[in-house]
Amino acid sequence: RQAQAGLQGEPADGVVLAGSGRLADGAELVARRVAGAVLLERAGEEISRVELPADALDRLVEQLPKARGRLDLLGFGLPQQG
Repeated sequence: RQAQAGLQGEPADGVVLAGSGRLADGAELVARRVAGAVLLERAGEEISRVELPADALDRLVEQLPKARGRLDLLGFGLPQQG
């Protein structure tokens, strides 16, 4: 949603629209504006990138809550009993 909102003001190419901060494995996820699209990348890794046109980002943001609900129903994201 932050990346989607960041596109509203038509920022310059390369501007960071959103970031995750450091994750448990030390990675950082970043969303940048590139040529009218959004580039989702694991910072510092050129092979870990996905470029999304703005309309695809809109659809993704719309679908994520439904997908999370379904994954929760199936037991994903819950602590596993060992």
